[in-house]
Amino acid sequence: EKLVRGQVCELLGVTEEDGIKKPIFSEPSGPVYEYENPTIRNIAKHPLQRDPWEEERVYVSESKLPQGGEGLFAKMDFEMGDIVALYNGIKIKTSTYASEHMPRSDYRIRLNGDIDMDIPNGYHRTEQYCATLAHKANHTFTPNVEWTLYEHPRFGLIRSLTAKNAIKQHEEILVNYQMCLAKSPEWYRQVWLQHMRKIKNNDDKAIKRYIDRQYELQGYRIPLPESEELNVPDPIGVDLEVLPEEYLDPNLLTDEAAIKYARTKAGLREQEEDEPRITDVTEIECLEP
Repeated sequence: EKLVRGQVCELLGVTEEDGIKKPIFSEPSGPVYEYENPTIRNIAKHPLQRDPWEEERVYVSESKLPQGGEGLFAKMDFEMGDIVALYNGIKIKTSTYASEHMPRSDYRIRLNGDIDMDIPNGYHRTEQYCATLAHKANHTFTPNVEWTLYEHPRFGLIRSLTAKNAIKQHEEILVNYQMCLAKSPEWYRQVWLQHMRKIKNNDDKAIKRYIDRQYELQGYRIPLPESEELNVPDPIGVDLEVLPEEYLDPNLLTDEAAIKYARTKAGLREQEEDEPRITDVTEIECLEP
């Protein structure tokens, strides 16, 4: 079921008729909300219309982390397991040409096995998009929230940040970005190296053993950063304008198109309609022993 039309109201009380309890609500007021169907082209129909539930929970301010830029902070106290913030974005069907050729972005995350989410370039700024704010949470290897799934009435299935432990009002919300270290940007590996040395108390030999072990497990070697002096560049979203227009065609973003693209990548051709699935073999050439 999708949200057709809704407004905020308050629960005033409950009545009971024939043993069935019925809630009593106030008159609805404020902005009208509807299902906004995020796609690869559209992050939201109303990108500046805040989610009223999340608006009571978090706010954006200057991060307390070195070179953190803007960060996300708690407006209230949270207990472990509470939903803290919401992460909406454009939705990208994986295993399609568009997905495989997306420009670099600092905001792309996995939603599930079939869909990734991303923030378009410019929409990472609150003056252009603030319907949800979890994309403002900064990274740490000692997070106080974790990634979870959330079914949202306006945006459908999205990601959320859930408290890993109690969080106090005005505490910064920090999440582990969970990037693949071997393919991560330089600043991420700089932060990881500091974490390994200062938090994990690992020396160079222990770090080398960890890198060797990860190479054996994953087949990727983690490159040590060229410099340990932290240098975090300004974040950027995905620039869809550099992607050829034809690959954003909805017909190329379906499940069928994804299967066809995956088959093409694997070198498998399409079977002709009149081509038999099994070819009869009438002669077998015997090889001399």
